[in-house]
Amino acid sequence: MAATPVSPGDPVRRGRLLRRACVLCGPFHCAPDDPAAGVRALIMPDGAATTASRMPPMSWPLGVALLVLSATGIGFIFFFALAAADGPVWIAPFIPFALLGGGILVWNPFYGLCFAAFAIGPLGAIQREFFSVTINLPEVIILALVLKEAFLFVVRGERLSPLLPKASLAAYVGASLVGLITAAYLGNSFKQALQDWRQYIEYIVLYLLALHRVHTPRQVKTILFCFMAGMTLVSLHGMLQRFTGIGIAGNQVISDQVFHGGIRSGSFYGATPLGGLMVLAVGIAVGLVLASRSYLAKLIGTGCVCTCLAAAVFTSTRASWIAIAFALAWIFFSVRKTKIMIAVTVVIGVLFSVAFGHLVVQRLGTIEISHRERSLLQRINYYTAAWHIFREYPVFGLGWGCEFSVKAIVKSRGYVPPPPSMRVIRKPLWIESTVHSAYLQILVRTGAIGLASLLWFLFLWFQSMLRARRLKNLDESVYNLITGMTAALLGYLLHSTFENFFQWPVMAQSFWLLLALSTRMAALANEMIENTSAPDPKEG
Repeated sequence: MAATPVSPGDPVRRGRLLRRACVLCGPFHCAPDDPAAGVRALIMPDGAATTASRMPPMSWPLGVALLVLSATGIGFIFFFALAAADGPVWIAPFIPFALLGGGILVWNPFYGLCFAAFAIGPLGAIQREFFSVTINLPEVIILALVLKEAFLFVVRGERLSPLLPKASLAAYVGASLVGLITAAYLGNSFKQALQDWRQYIEYIVLYLLALHRVHTPRQVKTILFCFMAGMTLVSLHGMLQRFTGIGIAGNQVISDQVFHGGIRSGSFYGATPLGGLMVLAVGIAVGLVLASRSYLAKLIGTGCVCTCLAAAVFTSTRASWIAIAFALAWIFFSVRKTKIMIAVTVVIGVLFSVAFGHLVVQRLGTIEISHRERSLLQRINYYTAAWHIFREYPVFGLGWGCEFSVKAIVKSRGYVPPPPSMRVIRKPLWIESTVHSAYLQILVRTGAIGLASLLWFLFLWFQSMLRARRLKNLDESVYNLITGMTAALLGYLLHSTFENFFQWPVMAQSFWLLLALSTRMAALANEMIENTSAPDPKEG
């Protein structure tokens, strides 16, 4: 019997077909304004008539029963396997459900991105080392999801998103590959060069994933909310450490007491990366508060802002304070001020000054040009060393995985290569591999071509944000969300001048995810204006 065509007037059959396709391919593979297009692309060849499947849909109770039965069977298999190997049999019941949960996250890109956005902060500390490569839990979900979506991308013959700045991104990736060749030519450690290169390049795949699989403002806001929730948990954990010292190494406690007069908030990653995360979290949270029409959502977002600000103060990282102040100023002078907004800002400012003002004044009062200003003098030495390296290797740099002595370079006022003996014996303490700036780090490793390509890529992103802000008749909530995302990333980029944030996976993952979401949101804003201003074909 021939299959019955699905007519536009048969909503029951069309609904079944759409639901079946969404189960198979997830909500991101269907265009938001034409869901049936996703169904046709999934199950029908080009030019074929759309038909309804004759297979009856599976009821959800039966599906749940099969999942539980499968999980139970897998649990028994792991139980006997662990018992035979004298392993921890108590984890056997959790393994199948963890596998099923991970499978669901990977199968549906929206759920996977939401989980990754939340897990970047609190679960990024769960990591293991395989073949000298450290991998954390969010990274596993991200890479598995990317591999699955890349396979579907190729099989379906999809095209790259027009939002992707192909030339600048290709230039940056190409410069990074040249950095690997330079590292091999100069004799840098191959293992260290790959690890170094991975920190700067790996999470571009997360940028590509979010750019191609996020399609609606609601999806953007949901993922951002998950990110804000995860960072709020990290900030709470950091403040708990500030007052209890739980989980902080003894030498770090002594160092904080000597140089800062108390324990610094650092959570799982340390004070510096936590300060950078709070820059992103505060900007995103403020943007969500201003973009939401729900008072409950505004209240939750305001609580997250206050929590993240407090955690940032307890890190005692002045660079993060400057970046947060810049982000908040960008938002304040960009959005329309209402009486309620001004009143809430004043109240929070007064309470913040009373509770934390003395800590900020005390820390900022330590800035001086003297031998006692350890942090500032160290950075001057690092930046001086980076300048001398650039003078010697201006085009291609020293390659990934390079190491050097900052003291020797500053003392000789020129680049001094490390002694060959350091590759044979244990690395001396005076050999370093960082210059405490993300931009100078790229300059040292990939030269002018690497830094120029990255700045080109970031300039195009900033240009797209400015174009979105200038759109006429743009919905205020969308404008506020774009402003908050832009402020968060600009604050992060400002903070990166003083810290090499790409060396921490939690920072790199956050940066590339938010960069993709902000780019997608700016494009959606432009589409909204075009759809609103387009003439109605029924008129005239």
